[in-house]
Amino acid sequence: MSREAFAMDGSGDAEKTGSRYSMLNPLKNLTSFSDCTFPQFPKALFAEFLGTAILVIFGCGSALTVEENLKPNVVSIAIAFGLTVATVIWALGHVSGAQINPCVAVAMCLTRKMTFAKALAYCLAQCGGAVVGGYILYALTPAGRRGNLGATLVHSEVEVWQAVGVEFLATFVLILGIFATCDSRISDHPGSKALSIGFVVTMDIPWAAQYTGASMNSARSFGPAVVMGIWDHHWVYWLGPMLGGIAAGLVYEQIFAVNSSLLKTKEWLGSRDYDENRIYRYMSSRDRKTTRGSSFETQPLTVDINGWEEGEGVWVSRV
Repeated sequence: MSREAFAMDGSGDAEKTGSRYSMLNPLKNLTSFSDCTFPQFPKALFAEFLGTAILVIFGCGSALTVEENLKPNVVSIAIAFGLTVATVIWALGHVSGAQINPCVAVAMCLTRKMTFAKALAYCLAQCGGAVVGGYILYALTPAGRRGNLGATLVHSEVEVWQAVGVEFLATFVLILGIFATCDSRISDHPGSKALSIGFVVTMDIPWAAQYTGASMNSARSFGPAVVMGIWDHHWVYWLGPMLGGIAAGLVYEQIFAVNSSLLKTKEWLGSRDYDENRIYRYMSSRDRKTTRGSSFETQPLTVDINGWEEGEGVWVSRV
């Protein structure tokens, strides 16, 4: 595929759609509702709601002590959170992507993998699920054993800016791992993607828990805070994770992704019809011509009715 062919591919009628390159194009795409209209979208929202509720019940519940002889420690809590995340991804990933984390939705939105409308709907469903999960955990736990219901709190000796930094770094590593795990073009990542992401959560917690409670997920912190009325430095668990997630998504997509290139960055910044697969086909064709001196054609990508790439991992949606 030549650069001229790439420029014309999917360009449509310029008179009807306007300039193909404009700094306003990403904003137009972000405000689209194109990925909120498929018939299974309500089911996807319910999957995010349910998945986040399960995360709060089993994750935050692992930090509570009902039986004195079975007191939790940081290792058991880390394992519980990691396996809960993996289980939810395994069970619900094919429905919604099982993001169960507003930081993932926002990172996906700003890397142009989903629209703002879809990201907002996911965030609302996730926060709603976290609150409901928190109330279920509250109702099932004896009154004298509820403690703070697994709410995330900044350690008394940790400065607020340090807490933001810890949450930023912990979430950065988590989202970086998620984007890498779900990069369908990587050929040397065998094994379970659900467990890979769960292991990142397990790895993060022993360090970050000492400082901030290791949230890495604004909804996970929001649920117990609403139920218990604990709002001390709650903004930390929105600012730190959100900034970390956004930074990780952009760094991976523009620097470390298999299809990262200056062309991809240009398309991401201003293309009206941003399409990673079209960019990848062009880059592959150019590389094959350079190394072999022959043309290269790819087969059309098969996409199911919901817009998810068939046979690939979670969190990959077509906008």
